[in-house]
Amino acid sequence: MVGRQWNLTKRPLPCALTKRKLLSGGEQQRLALARAFVTHPAVLFADEPTGSLDAATGYAIIDLMFEMNRRNGVPFVLVTHDTELAERCDATVTIETGRLVNGVSV
Repeated sequence: MVGRQWNLTKRPLPCALTKRKLLSGGEQQRLALARAFVTHPAVLFADEPTGSLDAATGYAIIDLMFEMNRRNGVPFVLVTHDTELAERCDATVTIETGRLVNGVSV
């Protein structure tokens, strides 16, 4: 499982996976990550992966992404406005008003 143990007495797993509205924002993000990584992508792209989540859940999702990156060796490209998140990445590119402000830093 991706960062979550399902409580089958709370809601059956098939129902939770087929009816997205029954999942919380964090559960939806975990499910999306699981679906993305199960296909063994060459690169994973994530556009504001925590934008709709509360801070605690957002940090948990980001930690999960970095852990899956370490385990599977799949690089990811993040689009974010969160400077703390950007600082955790190996390389960054800053774009402001549609222009490249700085290149890749490693």
